Amino acid sequence: MIQFSNRDYPKKELLKRVGRIEQLAGIRRVRLAEGRGEGIEMAEVYTGSGFAFEVILSRGMDIGRASYRGIPLSFQASPGLVHPSYYDPRKFGWLRSFTGGLLVTCGLTHAGVPATEGNEEIGLHGRISHIPAEIISLQREWKDEKLYLGVTGEVRESRMFGENIVLRRKIGSRAGENRLFIADSVRNESFQKTPHIILYHVNIGFPLIDNGSYLEANVKECTPRDEEAEKDRENFDKFSSPVPGFREKCYFLDIEENSQGKAEVSIVNPGLKLKVYLIYPKKVLPYFVEWKMMGEGNYVVGIEPSNTLLLPREELKKKGLLPYLAPGEEINYELEIGVEEIPA
Repeated sequence: MIQFSNRDYPKKELLKRVGRIEQLAGIRRVRLAEGRGEGIEMAEVYTGSGFAFEVILSRGMDIGRASYRGIPLSFQASPGLVHPSYYDPRKFGWLRSFTGGLLVTCGLTHAGVPATEGNEEIGLHGRISHIPAEIISLQREWKDEKLYLGVTGEVRESRMFGENIVLRRKIGSRAGENRLFIADSVRNESFQKTPHIILYHVNIGFPLIDNGSYLEANVKECTPRDEEAEKDRENFDKFSSPVPGFREKCYFLDIEENSQGKAEVSIVNPGLKLKVYLIYPKKVLPYFVEWKMMGEGNYVVGIEPSNTLLLPREELKKKGLLPYLAPGEEINYELEIGVEEIPA
């Protein structure tokens, strides 16, 4: 059964009512034609429930715009969609092509602030979100009376005499539903151990973020990143209208997992009667960052699970917190992002 307009329909009855199922739900591949986004390829997915999102095939299979019944869910940064050929890997150059969107993947061998290791300069948040996917496949198929919509592909971060690490990603949803699923596997295909850092940078914007919105989670501990965040620590989970001259605040949150080993974090807007939630596995993503940015024009909250602390790799090495993948080793991550209507 599939729900449309608050009614459940068997597959056969649903197909009697349309010429093509794309009338209700579908997936299509598109290419942008102008500006710095020219040449970017995306897959547009719409489930028929009012939930729709973009998978940016040219940018690490990140997720761009997302909406529910016409209401934007994700933040869009001022650079917009930028083709990876414009990527500046130096220091904070990553910000010149930061799209925002529902998900930006940071990694796969570095995430966080720029750093220097020997003669190598490592830019902000790593390279993976600026690498085009390959071996891409779009799926639209019926399974047990459910219409499945999916995108698969792989993204390889590699260099001669260095890392050769591959992200194989599957993003899927089902017709009539308000959620998507991300299934990632990361494999070291080199013949030497390789640092592996990943951070899922989920970016929620206006109108979900607004005065009176709040973060909802079972937070065991909140640690401010710096003095700036310490100033307003007691309000880490509350959001205001845009503030002139606001400086970003980051909080490291310890989120309690449930009996299935999953942690859940939501952004709730009581006025809209909506919430966006993120569910992720605590065992492989034990760390979590809240990025609170209430600035004018830079008005966004990031909810960001990670496999380690956001520190330079040299500091992580000293603390014994730098994750590695052995040759041939693979690790899997599964996340769910969705939107729910909440009672008045």
